[in-house]
Amino acid sequence: MNARWSPIPCCLALSLFVVGCSDDGQLRPARVRVGTADMGDVVFGAVVEDRISVYVCGGPQTFATHTRWFRDGEIADDGSFTIELEGWTLAGELEGEVVTAELRDPDGATLQLEGAGVTEDGVAGLYTANVDGCTTGVVVRGDENDPKAQGTWCDDQSNFAQVIVLEPLVLTDMGIEVSVTKPGATMATTFFVEPV
Repeated sequence: MNARWSPIPCCLALSLFVVGCSDDGQLRPARVRVGTADMGDVVFGAVVEDRISVYVCGGPQTFATHTRWFRDGEIADDGSFTIELEGWTLAGELEGEVVTAELRDPDGATLQLEGAGVTEDGVAGLYTANVDGCTTGVVVRGDENDPKAQGTWCDDQSNFAQVIVLEPLVLTDMGIEVSVTKPGATMATTFFVEPV
């Protein structure tokens, strides 16, 4: 199995929008943050718990080169984190609901990433499905009125393809329905991706 794809079992107004209440009534920060790179077609979703995992998703030009899962990074007391994977490095910082990071490829080229927390009851977030021995990921940004989605399918043979979200983009009890035309296939396969 490809190690990159192993399955995974600002301002006050923004902070008030994305925080929720815990069982004890205390405000807690958003668990998922989504965002974009400073250039190119890369987006990302970060899951913040005791540790941080970040899904970096390439777009039409980079889905086969930049898409990867940075998993289980330790978060320092100051909110900083660094995760290394196959010559790539993701180093960043959490500050409230905002996450910023630098993605460095094995040749030293960098992208700056920035994102913010999303509400648990909205459509924006990180979605996954374990199919073909690999974890497909989809990042949804924006709100129900203007969602933007980007995702990459992969298999255990290191093949990649762009995910197409079926319109209209709707979060159902089964997740979000997507379609992918796998390399060498003549017909698309459909399946659902679920919120992380």
